[in-house]
Amino acid sequence: MEQMEVQNIQSFLINDDDISGHAINQAAVFVEDAAQYRSINHKVDSKSLWMYRWYYSKPVRWGYTFIIFLYLMLAFVEKPSSLTLSSDPRFRGKRPNPPCGVTESFEIIFLLCFVFDLVVKGHVLGRQEVIKNRWLLSYCGVLIISFIDVFISLSSGCKLRVRIHRLFRPFFLIQNSSLMKKLLHAIKRTVPEILSVLFLLLLHLWFFAMCGMLLFPQSYSCSDRNNDSASGAACEGSEFFPKLEISLRSLLVLLTTANNPDGKNNMFKQNFFEITLKPLKYFLLSTFELQPFSGTDGCMMRYGTFSLCFESVMMPAYMKNRFYAIFFITFTIIGLYFFLNMLTAVIYNQFRGYLTSSLQASFFRRRVGIRAAFEVLLKIQDQDGDVPLGHVSTADAKKVIEKANIGRRASQVVLLRLAKNTTGHLNAKQFQDLFDALDQVTRRRIRPPMSYVENPLLRKIQIIVSSRCFDYAGDLMSGVNVLLVSILLDFEYDKTWKTNNSHLSIVNFFFVLYYTIEQIVKLWAIGWQRYRSSLVDIYCGVVTLLLVALEIVHVSIFGPPFSSSSNSQPLHNLESIFSLANMIRVINMLIIFRLLRIVPSIKSLSLIVETLIKLLKHLRPFGGIIVASYYVFAILGMMLFEGVTSPSAVGAEKTRILSQKCGSFDQLQYYANNFDDFGAALVVLWDLMVVNNWHVFLKEYAAVVSSWSQLYFVAWYLISVILIINLFIALILEAFISQWETKQQRMRQNDGMRTLETEATSHVGNRFHQLFSADLVEPTEEDLVIELSGHHHYRFNVQGDEWAQAKCLADDRFNHYRLCLVDPNEGNLPSENSKTVVPLT
Repeated sequence: MEQMEVQNIQSFLINDDDISGHAINQAAVFVEDAAQYRSINHKVDSKSLWMYRWYYSKPVRWGYTFIIFLYLMLAFVEKPSSLTLSSDPRFRGKRPNPPCGVTESFEIIFLLCFVFDLVVKGHVLGRQEVIKNRWLLSYCGVLIISFIDVFISLSSGCKLRVRIHRLFRPFFLIQNSSLMKKLLHAIKRTVPEILSVLFLLLLHLWFFAMCGMLLFPQSYSCSDRNNDSASGAACEGSEFFPKLEISLRSLLVLLTTANNPDGKNNMFKQNFFEITLKPLKYFLLSTFELQPFSGTDGCMMRYGTFSLCFESVMMPAYMKNRFYAIFFITFTIIGLYFFLNMLTAVIYNQFRGYLTSSLQASFFRRRVGIRAAFEVLLKIQDQDGDVPLGHVSTADAKKVIEKANIGRRASQVVLLRLAKNTTGHLNAKQFQDLFDALDQVTRRRIRPPMSYVENPLLRKIQIIVSSRCFDYAGDLMSGVNVLLVSILLDFEYDKTWKTNNSHLSIVNFFFVLYYTIEQIVKLWAIGWQRYRSSLVDIYCGVVTLLLVALEIVHVSIFGPPFSSSSNSQPLHNLESIFSLANMIRVINMLIIFRLLRIVPSIKSLSLIVETLIKLLKHLRPFGGIIVASYYVFAILGMMLFEGVTSPSAVGAEKTRILSQKCGSFDQLQYYANNFDDFGAALVVLWDLMVVNNWHVFLKEYAAVVSSWSQLYFVAWYLISVILIINLFIALILEAFISQWETKQQRMRQNDGMRTLETEATSHVGNRFHQLFSADLVEPTEEDLVIELSGHHHYRFNVQGDEWAQAKCLADDRFNHYRLCLVDPNEGNLPSENSKTVVPLT
């Protein structure tokens, strides 16, 4: 080993120029790793570095991401496909399912791409890194399972409904993002912390369910004709507390503030309406032409297929005795306002701590990467030159920055910082400080100065047009235009779509003419260069061009709107692309969109919009976790419930509504909400997440499948609403407050500094790490030294304070000596921190 090290160092002496260029490449790669928060534990020879940089290049990463996107999109195309206009089995028609083997062939191609990705990544990282990386080992296992499942599906003629590999597809999305992996790890560590609160919530439900079963017995006859309290309790007990399962379900739905889970409510019969809701009944009958309905489904009255149902968990008992409301109000206050809010606080507090810890590890990787680049440059410094020992020259640092792919703007900022150094050399701390600007890149949009004409009158016109008052006048005209559109659409809705002579068409024509003149004059006044430097001007110009083009088409087809000879639109052409109705719709929508130009003019609105846009960039990894959750549960729902709610006995022209309970799955015609294909399953999961009548799904699937099917929906509620959405809301609040304070401070500093010549907008780094940057702690020198010493593919000769084993501190190639720090605890070695000079020859 000692002889090998000597040969390596001697080879450095022989090929000093080649080694210097290779060291620059190594340092550049380490800087790239630091910029992307990647680990530096990878191979550093020339071929491996080339492959490593190619693997993490933008085209390759974007291509790999696109492959993952296509792989996930297979769920919409493969059997059962979602390529139908309707998801309702009554109107869906025949599915255009691809032949067996088509989507499976694409899937095999995608899986081979993933195998190639794994092989390349394993090669550049090395065997030791692959073995200890659980994500890469899981990557290999998922690929094996996917290949086996695909071949099993092909051998069965693509008739298997349960295909396990579909559940693993989101894995490829998550493993491609280090931030998604950190978020998932933080969520996994958060779950045990919240089980205690969930257990309390379960006890709360169980306690009140048992109390409800005892408080509302079924020993009395349930009748709406009996006005005593016992009758109300009996109705409550028979409908909502007949047994523990239904009691828990009723209270859980009540806790989620969704609609009442009752599907049959005997007290809402015609007799009750005649006594209690008689005025409301006559109002509805006269106003909406509703017909009274005296069936037994609990519906008050019906208009066509539309029904009005007045149902609530507490109403049967509350109608007969107002004191029963105390039970439900107490349950709601404790569960909704205490336990659920406490659960949100616990989830966010624990998750934030774990996520900060994960981001601290990423921040440590950045510091290690920067320090590694410095140590590599330190080896190629000319000891006979002007650079002091332990420093690197600014020339070498400049080569590394120019070589590293850290983004053009980031490179410019770092080079500007480097140019401020007048000594010509940098120590480790100064080298690290250069790259602190990676997440603080400022994007400034400099507006060219005004170029005024010599004519005094035209010069005054230029000044007026380029002033804020002219912009405010344009904003006012846009607002008036939208207001007139709203009023005319309300009062002349029918006339608007049938004739070109409507007041709305005339108003729009003249406003479009004004917008055209406004933009032409502004373009002349401020010049093209200044015009295109403003995002607001570009937005207004594009929208105005679209409006002018549509208005020209509109006038050429139907004639001027103010002309008496304008053509009327035949009714049979209403579905045409260039029909009068479609043209009016598009023109008015563009006019409404043009009103968005007022946002930058109002500071508070501008601040909110900019903050929200940056939030979308910050929270993209969290969005990936939500997508993965939806994907897994949609596939699982298809495996469990495909076709179970299909109304096989119902045709397109007939329904079973009149024979169904009010508020039931059939009566509400929820047939389109099913798990028959992937697209429909996603919509069902969305309805469940927003708690939109989710009790209807609970009861229907419990009836047609099994009572155990309700566990699927409760699990989705706990994961989507209790866990993910609460975390999402908490992170939005955290990020919004942080961005709001930063932006307000910047606006206060820049207030009054803008002139006609320049206008600047700032943009702080859009990394997710910036949300928690205030909580990140600088790593110690000892931690950096220990981390560098553990590199498997490069021997770093760094100087530290304490080591766990003998490590080399520096390399004096010119004097042929190596300076080492020896651990006194290993054998008969010198005392603590003793330095031993070992000759190399």
